[in-house]
Amino acid sequence: MAQEKYSTISAYRFSFRFLVLLSALFLALGLLPVFSLFGLFIGGLIDLTGSLVVVLLKPFGVPVIYEDTFATVTVSGFKMLIDPECTAFYFLLIFSVAVITSPPHNISHKIKGILAGGVIIIFLNVLRIAVLGVTGANFPAIFNFMHTYLWQGVFAIAVFFIWLSWNQGPSASKTLLTFCSVAIFVSIIAILGLWLVMGFYLNVLASVSEWAFNAFLSSSYFSVTAANEAITYHHLGGFVTFPISVDIFDSSIFFALTIASAKANDIGRLAVKLVCGLGVLWLVHLIFAMVVGYLVIQGVSIESELSTNTLLLMRIYSITIPVLLWALMSTNKWAWLRKER
Repeated sequence: MAQEKYSTISAYRFSFRFLVLLSALFLALGLLPVFSLFGLFIGGLIDLTGSLVVVLLKPFGVPVIYEDTFATVTVSGFKMLIDPECTAFYFLLIFSVAVITSPPHNISHKIKGILAGGVIIIFLNVLRIAVLGVTGANFPAIFNFMHTYLWQGVFAIAVFFIWLSWNQGPSASKTLLTFCSVAIFVSIIAILGLWLVMGFYLNVLASVSEWAFNAFLSSSYFSVTAANEAITYHHLGGFVTFPISVDIFDSSIFFALTIASAKANDIGRLAVKLVCGLGVLWLVHLIFAMVVGYLVIQGVSIESELSTNTLLLMRIYSITIPVLLWALMSTNKWAWLRKER
């Protein structure tokens, strides 16, 4: 009982530190000037990513070119723009923050973990872009689904398990690999399922958010509709469309981790976890919708610095909150819950 109590406290402490540091870093980066060292670093990371895609695909005889002037990779005639998000920089930062805030390890071990994990994440991202390029060239009809939804959830789980493997160190076993494989497989199934019901889900979300705005903010000339995997806010004759489905699909992360960590003889507890966890994530999605709607009502341009930083944080939270939620509901699964060294 004492260890279980300690583990629960540790989980909440880690989650709080992680979210605070992650939010602070992203807000700080958003306030840096465009032509700062950060901008130069991102530019170098874009060039590195594009060049490595060429190195990866060339030996397989795939026609591929990287144009650094326009930051584009062309695979068999299919052109893709590499922007900062395509470099996996945000995943690198999330991973680094997770390593920094992990309690059981010393500074030296954390620095080594960030460097080694960063190399692995960059390689996985290069593989991701290469696969997307081949997909776009040969199966363009499914490119958007794979790029926007499928790879996001799968990549997030992969980064999580890189952190978990580092955290366990030499004690990492085949059980962890099995856990990872099952979670990735289930996440693919979950993403497909969400895609099938997305229209209904977004309509419910739009209706509830519109009711909440009219009930609590008394906003006139305001309505919310859903179409084409996005929510559209109508206000004072204008409208703003927000692709919230990208954030919603990351709830597949929680679903996949919960299923992968479930015991075969404990179906009742699994059902309770899924209902409670997905209910919490629905509230998170509603908050996301309300935040964007509030910016629209206040007349804040969606291209403004405030909106950009707000939407960026929402994107990051949609990736990390499902993992933290699963962790807080399954504290015995965390490798770092052993006694601090």
